Amino acid sequence: MKKLLLLAGLLCLGSLNAQITVTHDGVPFENEEVFTYNTPGSELKILVTNTSQTETTYVKIRVDEVLNTTLGNNTGNNVQFCILGICYTGVTAGVSYPPNDIVVLAPNTSTEEADHFYSSDPGNGEGPTQYSFTVLETDANGDPLNELVSFTYIYSPTAGVNDFETLKNMGITVNNTVTNNSLNIDATVNATLQVYDINGKVVKTASIENGFQTIDLSSLNSAVYIAKFMTEDKKSTQIKIVKN
Repeated sequence: MKKLLLLAGLLCLGSLNAQITVTHDGVPFENEEVFTYNTPGSELKILVTNTSQTETTYVKIRVDEVLNTTLGNNTGNNVQFCILGICYTGVTAGVSYPPNDIVVLAPNTSTEEADHFYSSDPGNGEGPTQYSFTVLETDANGDPLNELVSFTYIYSPTAGVNDFETLKNMGITVNNTVTNNSLNIDATVNATLQVYDINGKVVKTASIENGFQTIDLSSLNSAVYIAKFMTEDKKSTQIKIVKN
């Protein structure tokens, strides 16, 4: 079996196990996270990193489920799924990608920053197109060892996916994104908040509860941060905030 060997890469934060991380835009994937987009071709970036200094690891990405595409279920087209710069325009449920290869991560290397998935398929009219994936650690023969993280990509032309509209649809309203000391939030759901700096490091974690609350950010330096919200049913989005 042909193997794809990575000789260089970037180290990213967010541990999934002792030596493999999976991130998007510098933020770790949460297991069973759902990403919803209303613009065709909206990219979900996928970066896998081997953080070990000594051990080589092997990775594939399995397509678990495909729903409501123009071809029906199980098969998707009008997509772009890029791994190591090799891009596929269709995916099939039950197939692990690359189909005939293994992603080989040498110590302290990553997949390519341009790797991503997107869909432009308007669907069959029975609902939004939906693609579910699991990132797998495998052995050198490509046989699965561990399921690292699962996530779902939904393309729904009628969904509100502007960052703030998505938050509101999730039940969370942020009243100020430029602040000196605190973030003011109204919520109708319970959720978690993680604040990341521009290097992808978590600098603040807080619980969001039903009702009005303020999140103390006074300990943070003046800078631009990413605030990631996730509800109890694994819906998530992120916005930029500015700490003065």
